[in-house]
Amino acid sequence: MNITVYCGSNFGNDPAVLHAAQSLGARIGQNGDALVYGGSRVGLMGVVADAALSEGAEVTGVQPAYFEEYDVAHHGLTHFITTKDMAERKRIMYTLGAVYIALPGGIGTLEELTEILSLSKLDRISGMLILLNIDDYYDCLTAFFDQMVRWGFLDERNRALIHVANDVDTAFALIEEKRNRHI
Repeated sequence: MNITVYCGSNFGNDPAVLHAAQSLGARIGQNGDALVYGGSRVGLMGVVADAALSEGAEVTGVQPAYFEEYDVAHHGLTHFITTKDMAERKRIMYTLGAVYIALPGGIGTLEELTEILSLSKLDRISGMLILLNIDDYYDCLTAFFDQMVRWGFLDERNRALIHVANDVDTAFALIEEKRNRHI
């Protein structure tokens, strides 16, 4: 199964997030799954990719051509797709994915996970969205989603599309439930 991971191109300042990124990448490889991600060798992106590769996973990186000027591309991947822009990058990443996991990240991660939610709500994709809520990182965001429900801007069915896991084991328990439903 292709697991698309969204995360930062930096490390953040919580060591638990770095550990979660390493664990997530390793678990993807150990389970025989494949990683799809933003193609960078730096930050959490590089950590997830290196851990997945070290466990034998197939890893596909997707990166806009203009990122070449930043010299952040990971050159040791199984597949590397260069896109014309971020919109094409995001489209390829969600098209390839069956499960979408958001580690803690910045504005780019937020944009990507809300796009996955919008596409799921519109029945354009059927993958599962999991927020990896390390050290309660996504608590404010999930509270905001709950507020959207209370105010009538998000219905309960669509709120239920957002799964929250506080650790990698819980995320993979959710993935196994999805896998078992499709057997």
